[in-house]
Amino acid sequence: MFDIDQQKYLAPLERREFVERNGLKHVPVINSDIPTPASVNITLESAEGRSVLNPATEREGLVFKSNGTVSFKAISNKFLLRQG
Repeated sequence: MFDIDQQKYLAPLERREFVERNGLKHVPVINSDIPTPASVNITLESAEGRSVLNPATEREGLVFKSNGTVSFKAISNKFLLRQG
């Protein structure tokens, strides 16, 4: 989320506080304090698992964000195979 008044992106905690304060829904946060995985293979393995919102299905993947401007999404191979 970008705060146009302050001209900056909100940090994860600020974003969750804003969402809660305004009665909005936020995507599930699985873990807010993990290091970036050591390899692509570990990243892809961690992306696989059941959806938090619908445990009957595979999740699409995970989004990794830092407190800075770096973020990326690891898409689950199982999810991609199911989509094909």
